[in-house]
Amino acid sequence: MSSTTGIPIAERKALLVSRAELDRMRFTAAARDVQSIVLPHRGDASQGRRASAAMLIGVAAPVLGLPRLAHWLRAATLALTVYRIVRRWRR
Repeated sequence: MSSTTGIPIAERKALLVSRAELDRMRFTAAARDVQSIVLPHRGDASQGRRASAAMLIGVAAPVLGLPRLAHWLRAATLALTVYRIVRRWRR
């Protein structure tokens, strides 16, 4: 038997929900820490596109979740690769 046999199911579910929320908050804090390290200072205009992409990923990671974000990034990478191949092939 498990160690939680004496705890009602509703309490166990509430505990799991609170643990999931705590993990989500920890992940969001870690993502923001990484974002502050990766993003260049706002005064650097030459890195504007990279900063924008990093900011979008930094915002999307906590919102969408890493597996879903990774799936969308893979799909976008594949789509851009196919687009570039077709564009160069037509020239």
